[in-house]
Parts: sequence; C-alpha cells; structure tokens
Amino acid sequence: MKRTISAMLSAAMLIALGSCGAGQPAEQKSEAAQPALSSITVNYTGSTDPDTTISDLSNMEVTGQYSDGATKTPEGCELLSPVTLKPGTTYLVTVVCGSVTGDTTVTGSGEAQ
Repeated sequence: MKRTISAMLSAAMLIALGSCGAGQPAEQKSEAAQPALSSITVNYTGSTDPDTTISDLSNMEVTGQYSDGATKTPEGCELLSPVTLKPGTTYLVTVVCGSVTGDTTVTGSGEAQ
C-alpha cells in the first residue's frame, strides 16, 4: 500500500513539475547575435564602353567583411547613384549596404573628348 501511494505521489509530482516548466532555465538563451558587417569591397565587372549606364548592382561584385572574420556577399545593398560612362572619364561608384559603404572607380574606355 505504501509503495502504491508513494508511486502515485511521485507520478503526480512529475506531472505537476512538467506542466510548470520545472527543470527548464528561467530564461531561454536568446539566439547568438548575428555578426555585424564591418566593411565591403566593390569591384565593377561590366562594360566600360562609352554611354554605358551603371544603374544597379548587376555588374558589381560586393564582398562583405564581418565582425566574426567571415567574408561573404552581404544582402540589401544598393548603388548610391547611377553613372553614365564617358570616354576617358573616371567615376567613383559607391555601394551602400545598410550603414556600410564601399567604393570602386570605373573609367570609360577611349580617349577623353
């Protein structure tokens, strides 16, 4: 009889503890913070023919360097302002990824007029 009562009390305690989250940490650990984007490197891979307009990132290679040492392509980047290439003229092309910016220079092919 004592064993039966003891077993029933143990089972009741386990059910009660399980339903209130006993055995779980009081606070769940939040997910580890995502590494921050530290800097970006920008390279233009498109045409340098005169009258070529650079208006998006389709001919850009953007590489991000992160606070944890990782290097990968960042998301959410945009071209700061479009440029249309003229012969022999060099342009500073700026890409913005959140609060981080990176530049590259592009020179229109041909002789300056």
